[in-house]
Amino acid sequence: MDIIQTLTIRHLKHNKKRTLSTIAGILTATVLLTMLSVFMTSFVHRLEAADVTQEDVKPLLSAASGMIAVVLAVLVIFLYNMLVISFRDRGRYLGILASVGATPFQRGRIAFVEAVILGSAGIPAGIGIGVLLSAAVFPFHVVLSWRVLLLIFLSECAAVLLTGLACTGRPGKGSVIELIHNRADKRTFKKPVVLPFWTAGRFGAESNLALKNLVFFKRRYLIIGISFAVAMLLFLDGYIYMNYLDGGYETRDRRPKDNADLVLEEDYNKRNEKWDDFISEVISIPAVEGYSIQDRADMGTVLFEAKDIDPGLKEYTSYILGMSYNNPMKISSIKGDVKKGYAMNLVLVGMDDKSFRDYLDKAGVPAEYDAGKGQIPVLVEDHPIVKDGSTTKYRSIFAEGTRGALSLFTDSGQWMYPVATPEGEQVKQFKKWEFDVLGVTTQTVPCYTASAVEEPNTIYFYTPQDVFDQVVRTDGFPAENGQTHRRLALKLNSEAPKLPDNVLYPAVVRFGNTTTRGLKLVSSSLSFLADEKMQNTLMERGEEAGKVQNMIEDIGERYGLSDGRNMDIDNFDWSALDYTCNSYAAQITGTMSDPFPLLRHLFSYGVLIFLTVISVFQMIKIITSAVQTRRREFAVFLSLGMSRKQIAKMLYIENLIYTVCAYVAGLIFSILLALALFWSWGREQAVEPVFPYEILLMETAVFLVLSIFSVYLSVRSVKKIQLIDIIKEETM
Repeated sequence: MDIIQTLTIRHLKHNKKRTLSTIAGILTATVLLTMLSVFMTSFVHRLEAADVTQEDVKPLLSAASGMIAVVLAVLVIFLYNMLVISFRDRGRYLGILASVGATPFQRGRIAFVEAVILGSAGIPAGIGIGVLLSAAVFPFHVVLSWRVLLLIFLSECAAVLLTGLACTGRPGKGSVIELIHNRADKRTFKKPVVLPFWTAGRFGAESNLALKNLVFFKRRYLIIGISFAVAMLLFLDGYIYMNYLDGGYETRDRRPKDNADLVLEEDYNKRNEKWDDFISEVISIPAVEGYSIQDRADMGTVLFEAKDIDPGLKEYTSYILGMSYNNPMKISSIKGDVKKGYAMNLVLVGMDDKSFRDYLDKAGVPAEYDAGKGQIPVLVEDHPIVKDGSTTKYRSIFAEGTRGALSLFTDSGQWMYPVATPEGEQVKQFKKWEFDVLGVTTQTVPCYTASAVEEPNTIYFYTPQDVFDQVVRTDGFPAENGQTHRRLALKLNSEAPKLPDNVLYPAVVRFGNTTTRGLKLVSSSLSFLADEKMQNTLMERGEEAGKVQNMIEDIGERYGLSDGRNMDIDNFDWSALDYTCNSYAAQITGTMSDPFPLLRHLFSYGVLIFLTVISVFQMIKIITSAVQTRRREFAVFLSLGMSRKQIAKMLYIENLIYTVCAYVAGLIFSILLALALFWSWGREQAVEPVFPYEILLMETAVFLVLSIFSVYLSVRSVKKIQLIDIIKEETM
């Protein structure tokens, strides 16, 4: 062991409090990073082992890799900042070494050797403790990725070594006299450094001294400010990213809905002549409280004229399964006709007279209409997904107050989806339809049906059943690929509590190379749906619906209508299926049986907890470490007559100034990064960004409390300072 190593070890032993504090910081940072990596690796392994499609797991794999990289970078910056703060406290010691003949190179080696010793003590121990704590704390089988652990070890070692190398040049600067004198005792400025007069009157002379400290030690406080800003960035944007992974920004229809308990749907284009008699007997079942009879016809892609569209939506993006297209657009026919307008999908819905009038009342539309003037009277449900600028959400596209005559062109149900090209798409022919709009509403239909197959670019025109029958009998409709089907929605008598609405939403679902639409469970509803009381409600509602469903199946058999109950599951004949019957309770239970939403939810919020702990630890450790390096400075203040209370006041004012500045800077960068993330996601997906103002307010409060708490811990160390101990430290 040479003289440099001996001196370094002796210096570390002599300043054992600072040494232990630095090692503890390195160790804790390594423990947190190791536990985070083990958590992510184990959870992703559990996802892969569960019955979850690989298309769902891939985004979480990418997110796990990205979050480990980000947190690793943040903690590497933290280690660098903490070591730099520690190294800046040795100026006087290095000056004494220079006075006895130590060269700048030898003094620089001390910084490097110290970094190596501190890193060697903290990093391996932190990885080992992190693995052991993970095995003891996590309530699942722990899976270790030696590649990730090796990456953590090498990255932190590189950070420590680079910090040591960066600090080797600092000890050689300045004369020996200046180093021994230690310029920290002196406050000289080219210009006066004072706070406004009203501040000095309110906070006293300590406020000006605090400002001078901030200006004089600007590098130290810049390091603290950067650490604070990074902590804010990690927490706020980490929350936004985890919420995105959890499906929190997927576009959803948040309107209140009166969900039907049971829904019967006839197979497409069957039009069984016994259907009307069948549903007449079904609605007479005593357990049926209310119903809505619907006959639906898919009219294909239609073009609305610009005058009928909201003036604020001159251009917007519409979505269908697997693609999007821009409005307005041009569509041409084989005959050479070119039509320009706003292309949307249109479904015409015929309703029994009672249900139609109930819907008119709910929408606040007068019930008077004339069905004999050559126009189709309709109530328009206008609430598709629209992307306007960078905002994607369900909204109305029709101009306010749209009523009366409405003309539109359709592709006659050929389902020729438009594409976003200047030429547009060719169709065989256009057909013009004339409607009499009774009113436009965003209210949902009574006995609402949660359906997975509804496209998000669909407009619904509701009309009386007799009018609908006339339209369907019109020559040329439905076209070759057009589709009609009938639906019966039922509300059941029940003493059980009402099931919540808006817990299911239709979304794109991928199974391998297949893309389809399915119902997903809103992630925020997982907690209350898993509640025992809600589980009992689901079970009770499901049993009631099951009993009625059995009665409906018996009625269907008498009319020769099959829902596939008696078919062999291995040789299922879809062509023999006449209708399907689904219950709302079963839909919720079915989506809850999918393990992926719950696992994804736990993964996202587990990572968020780690991000919060890392941010809090980083803030507290940086403040306390910075104050601990100022013991000699505080001793000088005490020798000049300052009381400990005045020093504490000065520290609180310093803390207030730089935390406010760091908070503003961190807030600006956090918001800019959040907007960049929202913009990036919105370019490719139908997402509905919601900025987390509540989280921002909570972060502000926590930020302030942590800052005060950190300074409180530092002030406690100031109260323990004894002048005689400082004199001994300086003379030894």
